[in-house]
Parts: sequence; structure tokens; C-alpha cells
Amino acid sequence: MKAPRLLLHGYYGFGNAGDEALLYALLKDLREEAPEAELKVLSGNPEHTRRSFGVPAVDRFHPLEVIRALRWADLYILGGGTLLQDVTSLRSLHYYAGVLLLARLLGTPSMLYANGLGPIETAWGRWITRHILRLPHLITLRDHQSLDFMEGLKVRRPALVTADAALGLTLSLTPEEEERRLKAFGLEPESYALLALRPPARGKSLPPALVELIATIAREEPYEPIFLPFHPRLDQPLAEDLLRQVKPRGRILQVEAADTPSFLLLLKRAGLILTMRLHALIMSAAVGRGALAVVYDPKVEGVAEDLGLPTLGKLEELPPMPELWAHYLALKEEISRREEALRRDLPDLRAKAKSNAQRALELWKTLQAK
Repeated sequence: MKAPRLLLHGYYGFGNAGDEALLYALLKDLREEAPEAELKVLSGNPEHTRRSFGVPAVDRFHPLEVIRALRWADLYILGGGTLLQDVTSLRSLHYYAGVLLLARLLGTPSMLYANGLGPIETAWGRWITRHILRLPHLITLRDHQSLDFMEGLKVRRPALVTADAALGLTLSLTPEEEERRLKAFGLEPESYALLALRPPARGKSLPPALVELIATIAREEPYEPIFLPFHPRLDQPLAEDLLRQVKPRGRILQVEAADTPSFLLLLKRAGLILTMRLHALIMSAAVGRGALAVVYDPKVEGVAEDLGLPTLGKLEELPPMPELWAHYLALKEEISRREEALRRDLPDLRAKAKSNAQRALELWKTLQAK
């Protein structure tokens, strides 16, 4: 039997550490399952993807290159992340739905690989999604909230809830190696609070209570506030603004988006993790840490629920200080207790994450046998 030719597609090549971690995880898991497989990526920055991951990549916005890549592929894999949604814009939904439709027209089998679904706020977006979800040969979803969303769209077809691909990531360093790498960042283990924050949707500002909470953490807790932009284009200006408000303590740490091991290390050895970024929550769990998440989007709440972790609450519903401070202190203790259960569950979570690659290869074999 010939080697499988797999085309991977997601929000890759745009400098978002969460999406780069997903690509890192997909490539790792697929290579472990099928070392002989030929892999190719549709990327927003093909040269960066080729250089960072050692994999062929083509421009996701070049129609002829996308058509050639789909014709080359035995299986088109869309994942992971929350790609089918219209909160960012309808253009994004149109784009991914269009490539799925193009794959069908070209006769290339497709798979949704540990995707999140929604929110989809427009009637047109729901109509598109309802029909486009009929096209993939296999759908795996990263959380039960996405399955509920799919069922709410009245999509009558099976889908499997597995786990986000990034939950299969591991950090294979000795404690001594970890400390050496942390010192290269100018950090000591457990001495810092890692803050992975992002601007709210549609240009809104962070609520004053959350800003005051961050300033109080900087003032009252024994941790240096370290702002870690997961998507610098969006997160850096917010981090700079917040840093001005928490000085003299605190700084912004710049890490190359594709350097997934460094993100895992920084999350693992933090004294405290406060995040709005979904993949800071997921990658923390992958290294056995419970992050305290602020729900700016339903996907954060859905994944936290599946991980058995409480959240600080919805961004727009946070109580004022000092009530928020008391809530934070209680949840910090709760997260600490939940970490033990999270670590016990990690082997199962990793197996679920890696099952996506196994199912992709099983699908390919079934299609080849026909």
C-alpha cells in the first residue's frame, strides 16, 4: 500500500501560538502513527511553516496552489481549533466552508480533526455550517459543547468527542534542564504569575474589575507578573497597557509562536496561570497544570468543563472588587486541589487527543481499500 498523502489546514502561519501548537501536535501524532506519510500544510505563511516545522507548505490564499494541494492529497484534514464560526467574521466561515466544498468537488476525502464549533450568530452562517458539516467523511470534536452545538443545528450524522490535539503534547525535559531554560528567560521556577490575556471581541475593553484584579495580584501575591502574548498582533498592545498599570513589577515575555516547547515549559513552571487564551488553558492541562480562565468566549467554558476546571467567570459578568478578589482567592485554592485529579486524568486525555491521528489513518486505510 502506498504512503498516505495528508493535507493539513487550520489557522497556521499567522503567529498565534495556540494554532502553531496545534500544528506541532498534529504533525507529531501523524508522524508517530504513520512515519512514512507525506504531509503538506496550507499556511498563511508557507516559508515560516516550512522553516519552523520542516514540512512542505503552500499558500492557503492562492487558489491554484490550494487546488493542486487538494488534488495531491489522499485526505484533507481541517483542524484543530475553532474554524467554523462567524464571530471573527463571516469571511472566515466562508473560507473554510469553501475549501471543504472544493475538496468534495475535487473528490478529495476530508476530516474535521478535533474541531471546536461555534459560536455562529447569523442565520446565514448557521445555514452554511449545517450543510457543510454533511461533507466530511469523519468528524471528531474537541469538547461536548461543540457536539451540543452541532446537534442544535439539526445535523443528522455521527461525530466523535475526542480531545484537543494540544492535550497530547508533553514536555520531555529533566527538572534541571527546565530550570536552565527558565533562567535563560530570566525566571525562577514558581516565582511568576503567567498572564495570557487577549482583547475582548469587537474592540471592547477589559472590565475595570479584571484590570484591578491583575494589579492586585501584582501587588499582593509573591509572583512577578509575566505577560505572555499568544498572538502578539492582538495581545501585545493590551499587555503593554496593563504593564503600565502594574509597574514597577512585571514584564512582557516575547516567545516565537512556533516554539511550542517553551510555551509548555513556561506554563508548567508558573506559580499561577491566569488566562483568556483557550490554548493557554489547554496547554497548561497538557503539562498537568490548572489555569484560572476568564471566559471571553463560550469555547473557553466548554473546554474548562471537559477538563473539570472552574473558571473565574464570564468576562462581562465579573463582579466588582473586592468581591472578585475573594472569588479569585477561593478559586486559586480550588484549582490547586483539582490539579491532582487533572494529572490522574492526563493519560486518558492524551490518549483521546492522539486518537484523532489514529482515526485519520484508519479513515485513509478504509478509503484505500474501496
